[in-house]
Amino acid sequence: MNLDNSTIVDVKLSVNSTWRLHKHRSHAHHDHKMKHTRLKSAHTKIRKTRIRTREEYHLTPKDGNLHSKVMMLNGKELRVNSSDEIPSLKPLFMNYSEPIIVAPYSIVFVHLPHFTLYACNS
Repeated sequence: MNLDNSTIVDVKLSVNSTWRLHKHRSHAHHDHKMKHTRLKSAHTKIRKTRIRTREEYHLTPKDGNLHSKVMMLNGKELRVNSSDEIPSLKPLFMNYSEPIIVAPYSIVFVHLPHFTLYACNS
């Protein structure tokens, strides 16, 4: 979750015997569009090749307005249909080696489908 309006957070996960979380913050004024373009580009490349991927769901307010009544999921409006049904929640497929980009005013959910994690060893 990133509730700052001027910072982008890049999160890098390392998977081995332990999980490591590396965060890098950068100012978002002119950088945000570049990062969003990078997300779309990486998503396109992933679909064309078969490499290990993770699923990402980026929730943001429409037009970056925290008072907006419309939420965006991966850049698309998230609205119920005329029957009040929730639309299909389609993820972005991203390469494991790429950092997770958390844009200003966003919440990101990440699913790592190829790993089983254990809370304790018994």
